Amino acid sequence: MLIAVSSAQVTQENAEAMMADLAKRHQGWNSKLNSPGTSIKLTEMRKSDPHLIYYELTASGFPLGLKYTIVTWPANQLKAKDGMTGVTLDASGVAICAGTPGTCEGSTPNSPISLQFSPVKSEPIRLVLVSDDERHLRAFLNFAPIPNRAVEKDCSLEEVMLAPNASLIALQGAGYEPNADTQFKSESEGEHHDGQLKTDSEGKFFFALGQGVKGKEKGMTKVNVASHGCSLSLTIPWGKDSYQYE
Repeated sequence: MLIAVSSAQVTQENAEAMMADLAKRHQGWNSKLNSPGTSIKLTEMRKSDPHLIYYELTASGFPLGLKYTIVTWPANQLKAKDGMTGVTLDASGVAICAGTPGTCEGSTPNSPISLQFSPVKSEPIRLVLVSDDERHLRAFLNFAPIPNRAVEKDCSLEEVMLAPNASLIALQGAGYEPNADTQFKSESEGEHHDGQLKTDSEGKFFFALGQGVKGKEKGMTKVNVASHGCSLSLTIPWGKDSYQYE
């Protein structure tokens, strides 16, 4: 298996460790890392052709008068990239460019920052707001605006793209029987893999899956995760046709 992530090549020798590291860091990019009492949210403001979405960021629990940095971690990068600096917050917590010395500049003074993303199906938006002072107050956000998700009763199964061309994905389950073994089945272009996934005390699981079949440029993976009371299936494209907009 050969996975291309940004400009780096993940070879057969280090693919397993690289995949495990990516999956672990994605799973850990969540609100549990937030500074006490802080949170952030994105509000969709508008869309433009072909698939661009504009968001405003609103922060809660952060003090006014500080400068902040917005750092993003795109799905086609191994790690988070350099962020937007000189960000401040208005009285309602909206991230703005004040246009004063040491702060970012917008179209007008104190203009809200417009964050632009063009996500495909199952591609996550991952970002963090960090204060520039010695406390480094922070809040994380991680979600897929266009989810590939199946729901049945109280159960859900979602696929998240972790690497280009869906060569690495995560399967996230919720609402399954707590502390139970779920039956996992997958089929991709004639290759079959079966096994078990263990849920936690809340009936959730997280599982990383590498995709690809030797000799093929693209394909579809069909997965099913079943336990007592829940049986959910997803179809997941991989390879050169894996980027699907809605």
